[in-house]
Amino acid sequence: GYPLGNVGALAGSNAIAIDRSGGAWIANGSGNTVTVIYGPGSAVGYAPAGLNEPQGIAVDSSGHVWVTAGNSITELSSFGLEISPAGGYADGALYGSDAIAIDGHGDVWTTNTLDSTVSKLGFGSPFTNASLNQPDGIAIDGSSNVWIADVGNLGRIEVTELSNSGTAISPAAGYTYAGGGLFGAEGIAIDGSGNI
Repeated sequence: GYPLGNVGALAGSNAIAIDRSGGAWIANGSGNTVTVIYGPGSAVGYAPAGLNEPQGIAVDSSGHVWVTAGNSITELSSFGLEISPAGGYADGALYGSDAIAIDGHGDVWTTNTLDSTVSKLGFGSPFTNASLNQPDGIAIDGSSNVWIADVGNLGRIEVTELSNSGTAISPAAGYTYAGGGLFGAEGIAIDGSGNI
C-alpha cells in the first residue's frame, strides 16, 4: 500500500471510488474524513463539516464526490471543497445510508440499511420492496436500473432490481441463488455485458 503521513491518513476505510484522472477517493469511517490518492506521496485528506462515519463513496460524471454518512449525503467538488450544506443533504428519506451509486441521469442512489429501503436523493423516496432486507451494495446498469444486494437475507442470495423510478422489476422475493458459495451479500457490481 501507499505509506501515508498524517495528511490524508486512512482510518477505518469503508469504500473506494475512482475519478476520471485515476484518483482513488476513500471514505474513512473511523476518521470522519475522505482521502484521495493520486500515487505515491500524493495523498490528501478532507474533513467536511458534519461528516460522521462515512460509509459509501461515488464519483459522478462531473468529478463531484458523493459520500454517505448516517442520515445524510455529502457532496464535494473534485478539489475536495464541500458543495452540500454543512452536514450534507438530508431529505428525510435517508436512514443509515450505506452504499451509493450514480445513474446515467446524474441521480444519486443510496441503500438505507437501517430501515431496509433505497433512496433516490430528492425524488420522493424511500423506495421499499418485500425483497429488501438490510440492503447494502448498490449498482446501476446501462439502462439506469438499480441493483441492490441484501446482506440481511442470510442463507440465500437475494438481489433486488428496481427501475429508475423505483418500481420493482425483480420478483417479489428478489432474485435468489440458493446453490451455495455466496452468503450475506454486501457488494454488487455490473460488468460491460450487463452481468451482475
